[in-house]
Amino acid sequence: MHNRKEALAELKKTCSLAVNIFTNTVSPHSVYLDREQKGGTVVLEMKALVLTNRIVDYLHVRVVEKTMELMKYNLNLYVELEEKYPFSAWK
Repeated sequence: MHNRKEALAELKKTCSLAVNIFTNTVSPHSVYLDREQKGGTVVLEMKALVLTNRIVDYLHVRVVEKTMELMKYNLNLYVELEEKYPFSAWK
């Protein structure tokens, strides 16, 4: 039986993006959305550009760029898992 580190090293050979979201402490990485740690997501963090918290703040060019970067990462992750599924149960 593999330990966690060996299992992640093996998985990284075929699904590096999937491994990255669980091992990165910087972006992109996975986070829980609730205190019970039942719902999670992949995030890409950035420092706040402005602190007004107005809706137009989310249209700032850097926010849009980071949003596109996260969307590209998620699409590539989906394709990676679809084409190179590491576990037969995932097919």
